[in-house]
Amino acid sequence: MAIPTTTLRLENGTQLEGVEASGLVLRPQSDGTLRACMDQIVMRGVRLRSPAGEASVAKITLTDAELSLAGAVSSSSFDLRGLGARQVDLEGVELVPAPAAATASPGHLRLDPIGAMQGMLQVCIRDALWVVDAEITLPITGGRLDFNRVTVEHIGPDSSMGIGPNSIYVDAPNFGRTDLYRFRVAQVPGARHERRGGFNERVTDRGSLDLQAFAEAMLAAGPSGAPGGIAGPDVEAMLDRTKMSGELRLGDGVVGSERGQLVLAGQAEGKNRISLSAAVLGQRLVLRMPAASASRAAFELFGMVGSTGPVSATLEAHVTGLGARTTDTEPVSITVLHLCARQLVLGTLAEPVSPAS
Repeated sequence: MAIPTTTLRLENGTQLEGVEASGLVLRPQSDGTLRACMDQIVMRGVRLRSPAGEASVAKITLTDAELSLAGAVSSSSFDLRGLGARQVDLEGVELVPAPAAATASPGHLRLDPIGAMQGMLQVCIRDALWVVDAEITLPITGGRLDFNRVTVEHIGPDSSMGIGPNSIYVDAPNFGRTDLYRFRVAQVPGARHERRGGFNERVTDRGSLDLQAFAEAMLAAGPSGAPGGIAGPDVEAMLDRTKMSGELRLGDGVVGSERGQLVLAGQAEGKNRISLSAAVLGQRLVLRMPAASASRAAFELFGMVGSTGPVSATLEAHVTGLGARTTDTEPVSITVLHLCARQLVLGTLAEPVSPAS
């Protein structure tokens, strides 16, 4: 059966192009609410708007679903009090986060999987500032970028990359030091600065960066309070001559805040790998995650608290505007090709949804 989209009044300007349900059973409850149980609900053309951004979903399928509704049967108009399903599948999801400057701080954001991240990035810069062309290899182990292991290869003697009190830099023989990312604060979260020693006080340790601590601080501070930024227009322009590739393997743990979070799981099984590619880094960086996996999720939607059991998804993200050239496209867009979550509960239900078999 088809249900008119005006049947349910949802907050935050949610729009539905159509809703269909099968196996509908209605049961009035003693508290005046109405319990609607369905074998399946299919919602198409769903659009959600919130301070965090906008989302559109081509299709949402809820299996073994239950709705708790408050309202009058005679008027065919109800308020949603709770929603549950044994399984929910989302297809064709497009997410556009709100600009960071316009988003209220959600509190401390945890990025535990970065703390156990492993991987390798390859960066090629054509006509580099310090010498013609450069091939940079950045290995990441246990969520830490150790600049002693970073290689910067090009024609002639190789350069070195490091982190000092003022910047992340490249030292090129006979060309001196070039700052890439310049710090605005004295204490950079996660940074262990270079060390000098010997008769000439040469650099003996290039330092390292704890990526989880640095990323959490960046997100918490927002654009205006970031600990640093790209070191000038020459470096911004260089991003338009840079290509990148690589793979990162996220660890297990919490991503998010108290208001909403995912608990990633499955690193040992090869889940949550991210491939990165950019033909021109300053124009577009593409991140693909073919097998995202979480043990559970918690979130807020329509003013209600929700949770799920295991979650799996295939997604990709596009990041634009990193270089000096400005574009009219959104700086970050995320596409979820398919997402499956089990044991969905949102709001208050008459009784718990039966766990998945």
